[in-house]
Amino acid sequence: MEQLLAELGSCPAGTAVIVLDLGQVIELPASGAALLSQQAEQHRNGETPLLLCRATHLEPPAALAAIPCFTSLDLALEAAEDHLLSLRPSSPNGSTDLPATSEGLLDRLAPEHQAAIKALLELRQYGPGEQVMAQLQASHHLFIVATGRFSLFLPVQRDGAHLASARMATFTSGMVFGDAGFLSGRPRLADVVADTDGSCWLLDRRDFDRLQLSTPAAAMALLSQIALDLGDKLALCGQQLTLAEHL
Repeated sequence: MEQLLAELGSCPAGTAVIVLDLGQVIELPASGAALLSQQAEQHRNGETPLLLCRATHLEPPAALAAIPCFTSLDLALEAAEDHLLSLRPSSPNGSTDLPATSEGLLDRLAPEHQAAIKALLELRQYGPGEQVMAQLQASHHLFIVATGRFSLFLPVQRDGAHLASARMATFTSGMVFGDAGFLSGRPRLADVVADTDGSCWLLDRRDFDRLQLSTPAAAMALLSQIALDLGDKLALCGQQLTLAEHL
């Protein structure tokens, strides 16, 4: 514990976020809790935030009650990244947005096809923590992210009991989710939750069916882009599974 606290104290102010994962800690002795409380107080008043994760099985000292605690290391790391990004200097036009790294799904379509599809889209707003899509829910819509950030969670079960929810992907502006169910008509396989304030363009399956009759070229162009997007996702999943086997 003393070595850990010494390393925590050496972090330069304003350049780091400390994430303390307590998932493998069986118990927190009184001496360790006191030292941790002292360190937490210092970081609360300083410029290096301290975040906790996987600590619900412990009885942390009262001094840690005000420290953000996350149910998974993944969510804690994302919160740390968000904090560090918020410290970046604003661009000359006052925006702190990162430059786009890829085109959105509709941006890759011909202008006339974009116009035909956009006429069918409905914009919906979501607040932080709001559920956008639920597992086993009927698949009536395709979601295209307009603003904000959304995460996909897959329930983790063992012996039929729900243990936790693992975050599998995060979607930002221009990205698509709900595509597999939209095409197959089968119930949703996962949950999607809004991480921030955001909005999505929704395409109803019935409107898409009508588009296939009225403007088949636009419908086919959209299907081609969805297929390419699904192919990219499957390739990424394959890479991640391969890497996981060698961890």
